[in-house]
Amino acid sequence: MRSIWLSAVGLIAIVLLCGCGGRDTIAGPTPQATAQAFVDAMKAGEYDTVAAGFDYETYARANNEDWDSIPSGQQTQIFHKLQEEKAQELQALAGMFAGEASVGQVQEQGTSASAIINAGANALTLRMTQAEGEWRVSSVIEQAG
Repeated sequence: MRSIWLSAVGLIAIVLLCGCGGRDTIAGPTPQATAQAFVDAMKAGEYDTVAAGFDYETYARANNEDWDSIPSGQQTQIFHKLQEEKAQELQALAGMFAGEASVGQVQEQGTSASAIINAGANALTLRMTQAEGEWRVSSVIEQAG
């Protein structure tokens, strides 16, 4: 019974993290769409929505060689914690998006892409990866100015 309950909780968490039932993520069908959604959500202060568009699975696999042996319910909890932490990190960039912000050059190569985000006098590089038909953010790099 406990196993069924944990599976149900895990499934609900996955549904919530995937943004099912609404577009609660910036992950889009193209790198351009993801980059524009990033800018729009950052300008609106929707840090949870931006954080939901990050590629936590690739990050988790790269940082934990035993990732596949972790039960899916625990993986979901880890994703949720990473997403919460990312939303807090993104708030630190809020000042950059107080004025004009736009998507600059977007480059795509296979399942990887990058986009320059111009935010006032600042620039960011948004790195993205494609998985399951969506482009997710793998990193945000602040450019030295």
